[in-house]
Amino acid sequence: MNADKNPDLIPRSSALLIILSLICSVSALAQSTRKPQPKPQAPANAEADFDRFVKLADEARLAERFDDAISLYGQALKVKPKWAEGWWYIGAIFYQRDIYPQARDAFQNLVALEPERGPAWAMFGLCLFQTADYEQAGVALGTQIHPNRRPAAELRNSTAPVRMRSIRLRAAPPRCEAAGCLARRRAASAVRPE
Repeated sequence: MNADKNPDLIPRSSALLIILSLICSVSALAQSTRKPQPKPQAPANAEADFDRFVKLADEARLAERFDDAISLYGQALKVKPKWAEGWWYIGAIFYQRDIYPQARDAFQNLVALEPERGPAWAMFGLCLFQTADYEQAGVALGTQIHPNRRPAAELRNSTAPVRMRSIRLRAAPPRCEAAGCLARRRAASAVRPE
């Protein structure tokens, strides 16, 4: 097509170029006036916060300001949720204060992070016992004794009732009401001179 045949062709293309240049300049202006987005917290700051929380929490724990210690350990665990020592300290403080459900949860997190840690299994088992979950307490305490025998994932599918029953049977002294049986027991327990 020729400009002589269509007189509107040149002004339309000029108008399109003007509109496109206006759109580009407006978008460039919008980007230049936009506030910069705050950067996420740098790892160095997170590490510094974590160290500060741990130091303050340790000081609070040693000064027996347990509410402060729990709060500060909690803040440190928000920064590093896989920090095993933090779960240990929070669980131990809750257990010492007889707040067993929270202690159980803390020790459960700890044994999930470090399943080979025997004392953590023991504390987890004691917390389960204190919250009346006797079957799982037996499993956790058995895991503490044999850490490679029962992973944490198998806690719900266990033979704890059978094991607990056998522990009770072995622990109970035999009943003997007959006079001869009592005399034999007394004689066996009496100290004999040599």
